[in-house]
Amino acid sequence: MYNAQAQCILDLEPDTLCLEQVAHIMNVDKSAVTELINQLEAKYVMYSSIINCWVYGDPCNRERLIIVGIHRKFGALAESYSIPRGEYHSGRAPQAWMVADKDSDVPPCMWRNDKIYNTTWRDPSQDGFILSALPADTAWASRIFRMQSTHGNHSLIARPATMGEAAGLP
Repeated sequence: MYNAQAQCILDLEPDTLCLEQVAHIMNVDKSAVTELINQLEAKYVMYSSIINCWVYGDPCNRERLIIVGIHRKFGALAESYSIPRGEYHSGRAPQAWMVADKDSDVPPCMWRNDKIYNTTWRDPSQDGFILSALPADTAWASRIFRMQSTHGNHSLIARPATMGEAAGLP
């Protein structure tokens, strides 16, 4: 897989490249990653780092391997790059509401209005109180990170719309 990626990149020669992979690949197949980077170093100045996504504002706790390449034609500029540091830390961690869209900004085709039964959800205003089998006519946002509660109108993760639904197709 990595050889095919390297060959495609070397054939197309983009100015920059950014590859992302689960960080665990370094435990499973580090030699393949090293070989990929070595192949690309012929034309690119390569940088890699294992990052934790939440430090960059994604409200999840996933580690990712980031590989960045800058074409050597940029000379000193390519040599001076560094992978940016995240702006979040243990005292300021991102939360879903920070990246959630307002209900009014969600296109109608992204709302889920079908019947959902046997749904268990913890009401944040009632510590430890569980809501079960919410009303069947509740409108559910289907966009990821739709986790907010406003005046009893609950918008929760349901499912993403299919590409056809998102495009308004039947």
